[in-house]
Amino acid sequence: MLSPNFFNSVFVFPILNLLVLFYKGLVFLRIPGAFGLAIIGLTIFVRLILNPFFKQQLETAKKMQDIKHLVVFL
Repeated sequence: MLSPNFFNSVFVFPILNLLVLFYKGLVFLRIPGAFGLAIIGLTIFVRLILNPFFKQQLETAKKMQDIKHLVVFL
């Protein structure tokens, strides 16, 4: 059993609840392989939520790469 500390309360329990929600929804719809599809659905959901951060990180990496190429040519 997981102990209710700060990390578990903020990150683990909400993600676990979302996984159970996806699973119960897929079971209700009688879709085979519900648990695997729930994991895939949760992964897609988290990626969509974090997409702005990934986009910003890619833009920053591109700028750093451009600066690196500029310094090499000097």
